Amino acid sequence: SNYFCTLRSDTFDQGSFTGCTPDYTTKAYCNLMEYSADLDSLYQYFPSKPKLGGDQYSDFCPVYRDASNGHCKDWGTTKATVYETELGEETGEFSRCIMGSAVKGGQSRPYQITQTTFASCHKVSCVLSDGLYEVTITFKGDSASVTCRHNEAGLSKSPTGGTMTGLIVCPD
Repeated sequence: SNYFCTLRSDTFDQGSFTGCTPDYTTKAYCNLMEYSADLDSLYQYFPSKPKLGGDQYSDFCPVYRDASNGHCKDWGTTKATVYETELGEETGEFSRCIMGSAVKGGQSRPYQITQTTFASCHKVSCVLSDGLYEVTITFKGDSASVTCRHNEAGLSKSPTGGTMTGLIVCPD
């Protein structure tokens, strides 16, 4: 389910980061597009919209593709487009792609980000607590954090302890 996507990306820039790659290392866009003719029925994933699909390499199944400017770990020479001031984003060895709507207090979502839930890069730590894993997500330039326990995957949680507003979707 972390591969399949349904939210079309009209452009491949920061505003179209509608998801994360399945390994959470990169902000991603959905390769969903509309073809000029109906797809073969074998490749129709949207029964009421037979022209919609992904690229031919994935049997027209729309999936998240990594964006060249979306790497949260700063791999190679392509760095992520980062909104540190507004979103508390941070790239680096321990950063991962996280979905949510969190922005710093007094800030608004950057105009390039058009959807209400979006991908952003944040530093994460994973610790073993009472025999179970917990993931803590932090925000650069803010004391807020979100802790997600092993059974909270997909749950939306509010950051605590700082000025961040909005929600973070706990990763699985």
